Amino acid sequence: MAGGKGTRLKSLKSFKEKPLININGKPMIQHVIECLEKVDRVKEIIVATSVHTPKTTEYIKKRGYRVIVTPGKGYVNDLRYVITKIPKRDTLLVINADLPLVKPKTINMIIDIYEKSDKPALTVVVPRSIYKKYGLIPPPYNTEQIPIGLNLLKAVNKKQDEKKLELPLLELALNINTPEDLEFLKKFGGFNGGKNKN
Repeated sequence: MAGGKGTRLKSLKSFKEKPLININGKPMIQHVIECLEKVDRVKEIIVATSVHTPKTTEYIKKRGYRVIVTPGKGYVNDLRYVITKIPKRDTLLVINADLPLVKPKTINMIIDIYEKSDKPALTVVVPRSIYKKYGLIPPPYNTEQIPIGLNLLKAVNKKQDEKKLELPLLELALNINTPEDLEFLKKFGGFNGGKNKN
């Protein structure tokens, strides 16, 4: 999912579009794509952009990935639109473009848990306490479990019974939504020596 406006990041001098924010010498979305490329069970990478991210659409198309341009009417509506473009009964791993620290081993673990579940959908959440632990501002959800935009579900356009999977991992909690998130990423050292630790 790479169609958000990135409103809270527009104060950055170098801001173009949120998925294209430079992190360690490459666009943020590229870190997520490279993680997924290392996960054998991911058979195809499809990037859902929107009318708000035309440069991201261009960037992804040049790299040979399939793009679905959504109407850009919010995460849920855009995901529903994507589902109408995917063959029925396929399983979708949905991940936001703003999780540059995510690791292949974490994705594999999440897929393992999903495959052993008796539910058609799985939503990954992190505990609110992890934001306090690292001095981060949590997203504006009034819950103890924060959804981070990583889900597995069937490609059917209807509400699905879901399992919630809580993982207290910084790599999942650190969605890049604000300049402060970017500063934290630099100070924390999520990247080392010019190479992503994935």
